[in-house]
Amino acid sequence: MSAVPKLALRAAGIFDVQAREVMEIFRQFERPFLVDASAFETHIGRLTLTGHADAVAETVAEHRRKAENRGTTAAR
Repeated sequence: MSAVPKLALRAAGIFDVQAREVMEIFRQFERPFLVDASAFETHIGRLTLTGHADAVAETVAEHRRKAENRGTTAAR
Protein backbone atom coordinates (compact mmCIF):
# COMPACT_ATOMS: atom_id res chain seq x y z
CA MET A 1 0.00 0.00 0.00
CA SER A 2 1.26 3.45 -0.78
CA ALA A 3 -0.01 7.00 -0.94
CA VAL A 4 -1.17 8.35 -4.28
CA PRO A 5 -1.25 12.11 -4.84
CA LYS A 6 -4.70 13.50 -5.49
CA LEU A 7 -3.69 14.84 -8.90
CA ALA A 8 -2.41 11.40 -9.99
CA LEU A 9 -5.62 9.79 -8.80
CA ARG A 10 -7.69 12.35 -10.67
CA ALA A 11 -5.71 11.67 -13.85
CA ALA A 12 -6.10 7.91 -13.42
CA GLY A 13 -9.85 8.47 -13.02
CA ILE A 14 -10.04 9.47 -16.66
CA PHE A 15 -9.19 5.90 -17.66
CA ASP A 16 -10.00 3.80 -14.60
CA VAL A 17 -13.48 3.50 -13.06
CA GLN A 18 -12.16 2.48 -9.62
CA ALA A 19 -9.87 5.52 -9.45
CA ARG A 20 -12.85 7.70 -10.38
CA GLU A 21 -14.88 6.13 -7.57
CA VAL A 22 -12.10 6.79 -5.05
CA MET A 23 -12.14 10.47 -5.99
CA GLU A 24 -15.76 10.63 -4.80
CA ILE A 25 -14.73 9.57 -1.29
CA PHE A 26 -11.28 11.19 -1.25
CA ARG A 27 -12.45 13.86 1.21
CA GLN A 28 -12.76 11.12 3.86
CA PHE A 29 -8.98 10.79 3.78
CA GLU A 30 -8.21 14.51 3.83
CA ARG A 31 -9.79 15.33 7.17
CA PRO A 32 -11.40 13.46 10.08
CA PHE A 33 -14.43 11.45 9.04
CA LEU A 34 -17.14 11.93 11.65
CA VAL A 35 -20.54 10.30 11.59
CA ASP A 36 -23.58 11.82 13.27
CA ALA A 37 -26.08 9.11 14.15
CA SER A 38 -28.72 11.45 15.64
CA ALA A 39 -31.12 11.20 12.66
CA PHE A 40 -30.79 7.40 12.67
CA GLU A 41 -31.35 7.24 16.43
CA THR A 42 -34.47 9.39 16.09
CA HIS A 43 -36.11 6.60 14.08
CA ILE A 44 -34.41 3.46 15.43
CA GLY A 45 -33.54 4.31 19.03
CA ARG A 46 -30.35 4.76 21.02
CA LEU A 47 -27.29 2.96 19.70
CA THR A 48 -24.89 1.01 21.87
CA LEU A 49 -21.35 1.53 20.68
CA THR A 50 -18.78 -1.28 20.71
CA GLY A 51 -15.16 -0.40 21.40
CA HIS A 52 -12.60 -1.20 18.73
CA ALA A 53 -10.80 -3.92 20.73
CA ASP A 54 -14.09 -5.66 21.55
CA ALA A 55 -15.29 -5.43 17.95
CA VAL A 56 -12.08 -7.01 16.66
CA ALA A 57 -12.20 -9.78 19.27
CA GLU A 58 -15.86 -10.56 18.48
CA THR A 59 -15.17 -10.58 14.74
CA VAL A 60 -12.21 -12.96 15.10
CA ALA A 61 -14.23 -15.25 17.39
CA GLU A 62 -17.10 -15.37 14.89
CA HIS A 63 -14.79 -16.21 11.99
CA ARG A 64 -13.20 -18.98 14.07
CA ARG A 65 -16.64 -20.41 14.90
CA LYS A 66 -17.58 -20.37 11.22
CA ALA A 67 -14.30 -22.05 10.26
CA GLU A 68 -14.82 -24.75 12.89
CA ASN A 69 -18.38 -25.34 11.67
CA ARG A 70 -17.17 -25.67 8.08
CA GLY A 71 -14.60 -28.20 9.27
CA THR A 72 -17.17 -30.35 11.06
CA THR A 73 -19.64 -30.08 8.18
CA ALA A 74 -16.98 -31.05 5.62
CA ALA A 75 -15.98 -34.07 7.70
CA ARG A 76 -19.48 -35.56 7.53
